[in-house]
Amino acid sequence: MYFRFFLNIVIFISLFLAFVKGQGLYKVKPGDTLYKICREYNLTIKELIDANNISNPDDIKVGTVLVVPFNYYHYKVNKGDTLCGIANKFKITVSALKEINSLDNDKIKVNQILLIPFSSLERLPFGGEKEIEASLKQAIVIEPVASLKKTASREAETITQVLFGEKVGIREAQNNWLRVRVKDGYLGWIESKSLESPLPKQIEELEVMKVAALWLEIKVAPDSASSPLFRIPLGSRVYVTDTNGGWREVWLPNYKKGWVPANQLLPLNYHSENKEEIIKVALAFKGTPYLWGGTSPLGVDCSGFVYTICDFFGIKVPRDADQQWQFLPRQEGAPDVGDLVFFSTYRAGASHVGFYIGEDKFLHASSSRGVIITSLKEPYFKERFLGFRKLPLGETFTPVRWHRKELKSVDFQNIHTQDYKK
Repeated sequence: MYFRFFLNIVIFISLFLAFVKGQGLYKVKPGDTLYKICREYNLTIKELIDANNISNPDDIKVGTVLVVPFNYYHYKVNKGDTLCGIANKFKITVSALKEINSLDNDKIKVNQILLIPFSSLERLPFGGEKEIEASLKQAIVIEPVASLKKTASREAETITQVLFGEKVGIREAQNNWLRVRVKDGYLGWIESKSLESPLPKQIEELEVMKVAALWLEIKVAPDSASSPLFRIPLGSRVYVTDTNGGWREVWLPNYKKGWVPANQLLPLNYHSENKEEIIKVALAFKGTPYLWGGTSPLGVDCSGFVYTICDFFGIKVPRDADQQWQFLPRQEGAPDVGDLVFFSTYRAGASHVGFYIGEDKFLHASSSRGVIITSLKEPYFKERFLGFRKLPLGETFTPVRWHRKELKSVDFQNIHTQDYKK
């Protein structure tokens, strides 16, 4: 009797802690399979197995209580919302949404807070990308630039882009497409031909560096006169396998290798808060075409431009203008060169952003003219001006001590002379 009482107490405490940690519970019903449960909660089978220490995925018994691992996004119900509409928006079943929020029926009220699993969000809240994707099977980008699509179609809207060498977490497959979570927090579809999975074992042990040229040619041999294999853009990741003088041998897909100049690479954790250098690299994008969702010299949108430059310098900012405005420090008083300037353009709130470069001018990706310099006094932007935000310098990262030495080999002044089209 006492043993049963003690056991019930232990179970109660375990279940309570599961909820405290941001997990839910699911009682297995007749006809349930792990796959069916995962589809209902938008989880991977590995996530569910790891959370419950399941040894035999094909043998789950009716009545078993499973821990459903997720963190929550707090969604405030708006006027006109329905439970079905919210479930469809976040790609989760109505029954799962009701169970997570302990709802007995479909009635919801305006301003009511509903818990939504992070795994169901197309875009994670800033910083949330660290919380949930560690257990996903990973893939690596093997094209210079790969577009993340809203649906599994080339004609679908581009949400954002990922660069050569970046890792993504795979959630599911559909024909020749993979649904993945990328480092900026977005969830979308990439053609499987743009990725290599599983990750090659050898790259896990290699030094990772990032490209410090607008476009970097990967050569057949450690010689500037050798034939180029292909080019990858600023910020791409490369995995160094060997050295030869001023050259680095790097990993390529399909067990191939190539060579790049060492002075066009920086350590992956390179970080700089030198605003002059930040603006010089940003100015190298001048003339780059506008591309919705773009994050490379082939094309950028306004927030993708800011995100790409900041990411290169190791400065963590959100991917989109609205989150940049919401999360970055407010600039009190006159702006400094390198601050971000925001506008309300095609929708309410912050919808356009650029770098302030002094003398009432800013550098930004215009939807009609690409990356250009514009005066804050222009009537269009003067009427839509919201304010300034500071880059989170000295708040998110501690600069590495050796980065000044590394910078001597990188010519930020002439970075724009490396032309992709030449």
